[in-house]
Amino acid sequence: MELATDCFSKFNGDFSLAVLKGIEVAAISKQKDRLMNRLKIGREGWLEEGMQEGILKGRQEVALRMLEEGMSVAAICRITKLSRNAVSKLGRENSEPRGAKKQA
Repeated sequence: MELATDCFSKFNGDFSLAVLKGIEVAAISKQKDRLMNRLKIGREGWLEEGMQEGILKGRQEVALRMLEEGMSVAAICRITKLSRNAVSKLGRENSEPRGAKKQA
């Protein structure tokens, strides 16, 4: 009987430890999944923000070239979908030739 009790106690202790370890592993795994999800959402947000910034810079570059070619602000706004203020600001900021800016 004593041997059976010892075996049961040993088994019960090992089983309890295994259950606790299983709970720890599950909790850590759950936390890891949450963090990975946040990282994924953050990365997607950064990617989207970067794409939008790239699109805007591209539109500004095209608008600047159009201004240099003498196109009207209204046409540039229509084509690039930039505001009249944005196109006018580009024109003011870049009123001197590009070569002159780089040499200075």
